[in-house]
Formats: sequence, structure tokens, C-alpha cells
Amino acid sequence: MDRRCEPPNSGRKLSLTLGLVTLNEEGTIGASLGALLGEMNHLDVECEIIVVAGGQDGTVGIVQAMLDCNPRAKVIVDASPRGKPAALNTIFSSSRGDIVVLSDGDVVVGPGAIKLLLRAFDDPEVGCTSGRVLGAFGQYNHVMRASSLINDLMHLSRNERQKSEMSLDLASGYLLAVRRDLVDQIPVGVKSDDGYISLMTLSRGYRIAYAEDAIVYVNFPRSVSDFINQKMRTRYGHMELKDHFGGEVGRTAFRELRDMLKHSKAARRVGSYGMGTVMIALLLLAACWTYAYVRRIAPFLFKSPVWRPIKSTK
Repeated sequence: MDRRCEPPNSGRKLSLTLGLVTLNEEGTIGASLGALLGEMNHLDVECEIIVVAGGQDGTVGIVQAMLDCNPRAKVIVDASPRGKPAALNTIFSSSRGDIVVLSDGDVVVGPGAIKLLLRAFDDPEVGCTSGRVLGAFGQYNHVMRASSLINDLMHLSRNERQKSEMSLDLASGYLLAVRRDLVDQIPVGVKSDDGYISLMTLSRGYRIAYAEDAIVYVNFPRSVSDFINQKMRTRYGHMELKDHFGGEVGRTAFRELRDMLKHSKAARRVGSYGMGTVMIALLLLAACWTYAYVRRIAPFLFKSPVWRPIKSTK
């Protein structure tokens, strides 16, 4: 274990920083931030909230209005956004908490989720913990059903590792908590910040825990193009992590497709999915990995950036 990251004194309560990054999300930031503020009111630990906000719509104004005169809040306006890793670095450098909880401006944390995340840190070997991703309520099309299936498969895989007392290999960036001293600067070009935080945690000898009852609700992409762009950029980011940590690290196409086949029967029972949804999900994921691989080895073929906003999730 890396003793530069000694766990905080177990004789006192951990202090907490809630960190939120939001860019051009005026349609969702109110619900996202409101849920976090509601959680703060039910925590019995020292807690602050830091929001890094930017964009050309009304996002910044909504954040400032909601946090105005809140002594535990800090709003940092990112006038010229340099990407999510840079915004996360701002949160970490400004944080006073022993634990930093990270979430996004287009998701909603469920009731009690933050308390459930914090319980994992009673174990001094846990450096990071991740919540469970569920889809927001509403009418689902075939692409959204495929997204829901993939998330249920991840849940089953993570739950299996947790019950076997194994560390997760990847925390979900939609809702994760990490010991503040484990994270140095995240390289600003990284496309998978949650992957980087996960591998940093593991490289320093800590485990990643899974808080399956800590729920975060997300809007799934509604179109094939949005699905592929969203999943491609994260898979591209996982391949890119080899540049920072070496070897075969994080999520790979083989591991993901293997786990999908392994748990597909159980997932079908959990979500009442038909084989058609399984086949759609497999085809979409194969397309995402292929697209990411081609972009990785031949970037000169593409004019658009890897990281683009996914409009149907906002």
C-alpha cells in the first residue's frame, strides 16, 4: 500500500466534498444539483459542495442561483472549458474533504446514496467506491433498452466481484467516491477520467468497492448515433489508459463481451429483456469497440473530436 495515501484517522468522522462538473446542461442541472443538496442536509459529517460550471446556455446562472448564500458551497465558473479532467483537477485542488464524491450535471443521485457510498470507507483498504447506475423513468426505445441491459450486466458483474471480496476494476463516473489523497492531477487529455481514477486507486494498493444500493439515475441515449458516440469515447478512453499505466488495463472489448455473454441469462431475468435486446446490445457494443479501435490507430481519418456532447441524454 502506498503510504503517501494513509487512510484518514478512523477515530474521527471523515469530512466530505461533493464535486459536480456541468457544461451546457440547463435542462438537467437543476434536478442534479437539487438532489445533491438534499443529500447534504441528511449527512452527519462535515460537508462542502464544489461545482465547476460552464457553457453558453443558462447552466451557470442556475447553479449560482441555487447555491447563492450557501456557506458550504463554492461555484467555479469555467469561462473557457478545457475538458472534464481539468474541471475535476480544479475540484480536487479546491477540496478540503477526506473523501471526494463525484457526479455529473445530467444525472440524479437517489435518496441516501451518499451515505451508502461512505459506508465502504469503514474498511481502510477501500480507496474508492462506486454506485449503481439505473435508467431514468420513462418510455424506452430499443436503443435505451440495450443501454439498460448493458448497465444491468455491469451491475451483475460488479456484484459478483463484491461478493467474492474482489476489487472492482472500474468505478462508474456517474457516481463515485474516492479518498482525496489518492488522486494527483488527472492528465487533461484523458478521455476516461473514471478509468484513470480507478487505476490510480488500484496502483496504490487500495480496493474499489461497490455500493449496489447507492443509486444514480441517468438518461440513456435515444439514438444509435448518440449511443455509439457515447460508448465509443469511453472505450477509446480505456484503450488510451495503457499510455499511462501500461499493459492491458481497465475495460477491454474481450472482457466486456465475455461478461455480457456470461451474465446475459441472469440480466434477462432482472430486466425482462428478450434475446432481441441482447443481440442489439452486442452489435452496438461491437460497433463501439471497432469505431474506437479505428480512431485509436488511424486518428487522421477523422475530423470530429473523440469527445462530443450526447444531446439526447441532456
